Amino acid sequence: MHYVKAQIEPASLYSMRLPYTHQSALTYPLPPPSTILGMLAAAVQRAENRVPLECLAEIEAGVDFCAALVDQDTPIVARSCVVSLITRIRSAGGGKVTDALPRQFAHTHRVTVVALSEDEALLARAAEALRRAPVTLGGSESLAAMAQVEVGRARASSLAQRDEICTRAYVPRDLLDLGSLRSHHSLFWVHQRCLGAEELVAYLYPLTLDGHLYHPTPITGQLTRPASRYDLAGEPVFVAP
Repeated sequence: MHYVKAQIEPASLYSMRLPYTHQSALTYPLPPPSTILGMLAAAVQRAENRVPLECLAEIEAGVDFCAALVDQDTPIVARSCVVSLITRIRSAGGGKVTDALPRQFAHTHRVTVVALSEDEALLARAAEALRRAPVTLGGSESLAAMAQVEVGRARASSLAQRDEICTRAYVPRDLLDLGSLRSHHSLFWVHQRCLGAEELVAYLYPLTLDGHLYHPTPITGQLTRPASRYDLAGEPVFVAP
């Protein structure tokens, strides 16, 4: 299995809207799998000047697993503000052309994402695209810069039910025995894919919430079923079969 690992530095605040939070949009503190896939596809599309949906279909077909990792030294702050949006260009009766909506934004110094695939050439193209193309962390206003991009081969090993793991990456909730967890981690419902995604899946994020701050807290607990461990240059991530 091959991997691409990217360290992303947000230019300012970023927002990745939680589903079903339309009038008061909340944000994920770390990009869910669907956002990572969309980011990879958008970078390839811009770098290779191709049709966007074709790139997304290629990325979703080729990437077997992706996740975001928390920076151990840096918390994530999340606060809400009121955003004024232009709803139409011209008002027939001289009325308002803008609308004010509350929206949540987050900020941290660094976000790390990884993607695993058997297709080494696809990941090499994605890595080159990430180095060259503009990148956003969520919405189009959430500009970010690539601090580092690396590709390599992941070392795989098998784990059995009840084995204990420790990871800085988020994991599906049902992969871990909740009674074995050492911290009260934040839980988010995410889309694992973009195209045709309907069902939301519960994920445990390696974060604990204190007021407006998400503190980095690696997830430590016992597996509820067999899983695979992939070491990416010393960084372990865990994938259910």
